[in-house]
Amino acid sequence: MEQQQPDYEKAWRMALSVLDTYEINTPPVPIIDIVKKEGFSVMEADFSDLPNPNLSGFVVKNEDKKTIYVNREESFQRKRFTVAHEFGHWLLGHTDGEEYVQLCRNRSKVERTNETIEREANFFAANLLIPRKFLCAVLDARLGMIDNIKLAELFSVSIQAMQARREFLGL
Repeated sequence: MEQQQPDYEKAWRMALSVLDTYEINTPPVPIIDIVKKEGFSVMEADFSDLPNPNLSGFVVKNEDKKTIYVNREESFQRKRFTVAHEFGHWLLGHTDGEEYVQLCRNRSKVERTNETIEREANFFAANLLIPRKFLCAVLDARLGMIDNIKLAELFSVSIQAMQARREFLGL
């Protein structure tokens, strides 16, 4: 069975819509505040006893409750990306029509069950937390002479996420 291609356009537009809705114009994007305003609870949990302790996070919708769980063992920056990723699952319709849904962001790519929706959620999170226009503005203001460590700190993301985003954008 062939998997559907990720809808990157939809993920990008959804991230821009969130930034516009909450009138966010500078980094870091207050992702925890945003998801709480959208009716989510964010919980840190010990994942060591789960069948797959390598999870970074998951979203659960049960009746009227929406909760994003993040692995408490991960860094603050990793947790922010995980929250944005799980929020992306929700906004991109990966949970539609389900009474109870659990979608995961797994640190182990090998164990992912649906690569298409994982890629869409990752693209959403990257575009939400490190928007191209914010990154370009910072780089322009500093004439491009800023390293990934300082940028990651400014955007409150991991160095790896910043490096990947800059490479993707050709910056």
